[in-house]
Formats: sequence, C-alpha cells, structure tokens
Amino acid sequence: MGQPTTVEVEFTHAKALTFATEVKLRADVHFMDEYITGQDYGREYTTFSTSWPAIQLVNSEANAEAQIEDDYDVEMEWRYKVETPNGTDEWIAVRDLTGLTYYLILDDPKGDSKYHKNEIIKYACSEAEDEDTAPGACEEVKDAIYGDYDWHGNCHELASNFVHMCHCLGIDAKCHRWSKSAPVAVGSMFAQRTRSFDPAGPTHGNQIWEFNFHQWAESGGKQYDPTSDVTHDSTWDSYEDWLYTDYLRITNVEPLEGIWDANSPGQSSGCEPTGVHKDNTQDPTILEDWLNKPQ
Repeated sequence: MGQPTTVEVEFTHAKALTFATEVKLRADVHFMDEYITGQDYGREYTTFSTSWPAIQLVNSEANAEAQIEDDYDVEMEWRYKVETPNGTDEWIAVRDLTGLTYYLILDDPKGDSKYHKNEIIKYACSEAEDEDTAPGACEEVKDAIYGDYDWHGNCHELASNFVHMCHCLGIDAKCHRWSKSAPVAVGSMFAQRTRSFDPAGPTHGNQIWEFNFHQWAESGGKQYDPTSDVTHDSTWDSYEDWLYTDYLRITNVEPLEGIWDANSPGQSSGCEPTGVHKDNTQDPTILEDWLNKPQ
C-alpha cells in the first residue's frame, strides 16, 4: 500500500503581514499527475507569521502508487484562503508550478547520502519502473547494469553501482568480494577459475574466466551479480561454491608455480582457507558513463 507524499513549499511576499494570519493551503494537481503525487495537496490550517518566507510542509490528500515510478513534468496550482473576518473567504491563486520531478521509491534511501545523486535515482527509477517489491526491483537493476555496460575487469564497480541504485530505491544491499591470498606463499590461493559465463558487454561471449578477485552484491538474502547476470538464492559462500570450479594453489614462489585444485564445498579445503572474503565493501567510484547516461 502506498502512502501520501509531502512537499515543502516556501511562500513569500513583497510586504510583511501586520499580524500572524491563519490560512488554508491547497494545490490542485493536474489529473494526469495525481497517481504519483497522491492526488491534490491540502492543509486545513496553518499560520503565516509577520515575516517572510513562510515554509510549510503539505501532505497529499491520498496515497501515491505503491510502486516505483518517475514523472518529470508534474503540474500543480497553489492557492490559499484567509477566512473572515481577516480575509475574503475565497481561494486565491498564487502561481502555477510546472516541470516538477517526482520519484516514487519503496522506502527511505539507504546507505551514504553522498551517493543519492539525481542521476542515479533517475536511472534506477526508470529501470525498475512499476516494480512494487525489493526482489523485483533488484532483478531489474541487475539486468539494467548487465545490459547497459561493458565489463573490463571492473566487477567491483558494477557491483557497487548495483548497491548505489538499490540504496536510492530504498532497498538494503551490500557487496561481497572474494579474492586471492596476500602475501604470496606456498599453499596460498593465487587465482580463481570460474564456470563459463558471458560477462556484461557485447564482445566477450561464454567462456571460462580466471580471476584474482571477483565482487558481486547481496540483497534480501539473494546474491546478485551484474557482471554475469546471475541471481542466486543463497548466501555468499554458496554462490562462491557455485561460481568457481578450481583454484590455483601456489607450489613454488620463485619461480612462481602452481597447480589447479578442484573447488570443494565450503571454504576450508585446499587453498581456500587463504582466500580473502570482504563483507560490505563498496567501491567509492561511480561509473562516469552511468552519470552521463542519456535518459
């Protein structure tokens, strides 16, 4: 179920009021935009003091849609009324507002507010439009990143951007990173071999990959990997078991030599105990082509 929307409105005038005045406020929203605002805005009574500006919070009269939406041209006409004996008891038009942008998201934004950029919210809402559940929105976000961007070893950026988009939609999410050992030593993990998959981008094709590390995301108990376009209903360690087929175990440091061991379930066999799992890491970089992506 949706909920009302709230707008913050600033009223001002060239002349100061001679005394604090009780007023009624309302905004008539264009009928084509009522789905996203929650119909018209109205406030029974508020008081304007003798100084300007007067800043008011006004709620919509009904609930907005209970799903992700965006609208870049919302129109509304603001009015006020002062009842007798201090006013005319008539609704007086203040001004029409046009070209307002609205985003409906599933909950309050999550994570660091410095990533709540308009470009990201716009992209996330447009890709997850009409979704009313977190899993549905996450799937759309993953598919959008996989379809729009080209992987070139930057899985950490794709996964982090998945998290940024989910946070802007009000969805909790985090990253997982599974990497080789440090420092290099006999018996340590040096490389990771995956099952065959086709990474994001038009030029790769299905093939087996050898990584030093890989990063993906988690939300709601599911693993989302925008690099491989995989959704895995499991914990991070179960996804690791599914994704990797072999690990390169170091047998000699100088010269560097190793042998590929088959991946066993869990993270306690062979060289896997030397692997490094980082929970909730998030790359601070937002892809430049994301921010500049035409909508």
